[in-house]
Amino acid sequence: MFLFDLSWDDFLTLLAKQVYAKSPVCLVVDRMVWQFSVSWTVKVDSLPLTSEEGFEYMISHLKASSLRAAGNLFIKMAKPTDGEAQLPPWAVKSVTTSEALLGKDKPSSSKCTVSLDKKLAPIVQQLQDTYPIGLCDCHPNLCCFHHGPTDRHYELIPTLEKVWAHAIVCLPLVI
Repeated sequence: MFLFDLSWDDFLTLLAKQVYAKSPVCLVVDRMVWQFSVSWTVKVDSLPLTSEEGFEYMISHLKASSLRAAGNLFIKMAKPTDGEAQLPPWAVKSVTTSEALLGKDKPSSSKCTVSLDKKLAPIVQQLQDTYPIGLCDCHPNLCCFHHGPTDRHYELIPTLEKVWAHAIVCLPLVI
C-alpha cells in the first residue's frame, strides 16, 4: 500500500529497499518515470519522477485519479549504480563463467590495468571453441551461430565475437 504522506527522501529510501539497492544514492533518479494505470501494457504516457516536484505531482495525480484501487503505480528506472545491487534475501549469488574468466571473483593484487581485448580474449576463445567452422550444416565453411527459435544464422566474425563476449560480461544479474 502506498502512503500519501511520504516525503521525497522517504520515498527514495523505500524504493531503494524494494529494488535491493545499497542506498537511495544508488538510484538513477534522473531517468525514473512513472505511470498510474490498470496495467503496464495500457498506453498511458509515463511522466518524469526525477525530482521532488515530480514526486509531488505524482502524489496529487494518485489522489485525484478515478482509478483508485483499480489502478497500479508503475515506476520504471535504470539499474541502481554503485556496484551491484544487494541481492534479495531469497537469492543466492553465484559466480558466472565470465566473472571467473575475468578474475572478478579474486581481488586484484596489481594496480596494472588490463585492456578490454585481453579481458574478453578467454570468452572469445570459448565462443570460437563452441562454434567452430563446420558446425553449421547450412554454412560448413564458416563459423556460424544458429539461433534455433528464430532460425537465424550469424557468421561469427572477430568483431561480432568481441561484441558478443562484451555483452556476456556486461549482462546484469537477472533474478
